[in-house]
Amino acid sequence: MIHLSKGKAQDVARRHKNAVILGADSIVLCDDKILGKPHTKEKAKEMLLMLSGREHFVITGFTIINTENNDTISKAIETKVFFKNLTEKEIDDYIATGEPLNKAGAYNILELGGKFVHKIEGSETNVSGLPMEEVMKILKDFGIS
Repeated sequence: MIHLSKGKAQDVARRHKNAVILGADSIVLCDDKILGKPHTKEKAKEMLLMLSGREHFVITGFTIINTENNDTISKAIETKVFFKNLTEKEIDDYIATGEPLNKAGAYNILELGGKFVHKIEGSETNVSGLPMEEVMKILKDFGIS
């Protein structure tokens, strides 16, 4: 994840001088399987069935680059997420909204997919795509409030 976030940040940093750039990328990990964006209804259903009633991890890698002095900090944050038991109807109804097709792990905690989450251990903002607590600490170290 750090490799992807660093590549994204470096790509933008090449085009913007005297800026602070943030790149990030998230994955969902369940049973040592990486669940990226499903892109199809069939893959989304497979992922949601796998997550149903179980715990999984959301891992976000992020990189912050200060292009003025080329300071670069990268981190990966892991959060444990527990899903409720889902019925096939709940899964099918959710997939019909189209929401899960472009989301890592086939759900978005900030939208309709949030109703599937039973409990979170760790950074809640990480599960929505960016661990704000950690990002804010680093930005403060860079002199940005």
